[in-house]
Amino acid sequence: MLKNLQDRLLGVQKPGIIFVHIPKTGGSSISTALRKHYRLSKFNIKSEATSLAVQKRYGITSVDQDYDETLQEFRLSLIFHEAQIGKRFITGHFWANENLGILKPLGYSIITCLRNPVDRWLSHFLYSRYKEGSYGRIEQDVEEFLESQQATAFATTYVRYFGGTRPDRDYTTRSAVEGAIANLDMFDIVGFLDRLDDFRLQVQKSTGFKLRSEHKRRSPADPLVKKKIKESREF
Repeated sequence: MLKNLQDRLLGVQKPGIIFVHIPKTGGSSISTALRKHYRLSKFNIKSEATSLAVQKRYGITSVDQDYDETLQEFRLSLIFHEAQIGKRFITGHFWANENLGILKPLGYSIITCLRNPVDRWLSHFLYSRYKEGSYGRIEQDVEEFLESQQATAFATTYVRYFGGTRPDRDYTTRSAVEGAIANLDMFDIVGFLDRLDDFRLQVQKSTGFKLRSEHKRRSPADPLVKKKIKESREF
């Protein structure tokens, strides 16, 4: 009886979920709603902490050529570790690849949520441009930022998160895009931010959980600034 109670408290008997949290797609709200069902059996990658850990472990910084790939492989290793020890809800900003499907026999469903890519890019820029903390903050205005490598990285976010790291570090090629699309077959649930009710129903059908969520991580940007950028020739 004690063992059964412990298992229930730790979520051992609950369906496993790996939620690939793509920035600015409503993932914070979704994660918060899901975590309520896994209070004692959850793991969330901490973006800033893992970044600092990689810098200390490998002696590199965000300006080094191998930084993004090293960071994402480190985060993916954490996902595999937490799944191996039995955490039932696992999430974070990490680039998935075809190897993530290896965890399905451990009882995990792999899910994610998408958003119109232009809206996602703009939301990512505005959040990073006007956020209070220094981690990941963008100092340039949109005109200058559009000329940067980081702007291209924002535009290839879906390719990175679904295709995983590439030896050539080029996420703009047809091969990279096709690889990311192929990996979507590995996902059990792919939702869309503008159809959240459908996403909630899919999750409920798969897990039995009802998701009740509030809007998290609202943009710190002035709505007038967002409106001006959206109406400019760039968008």
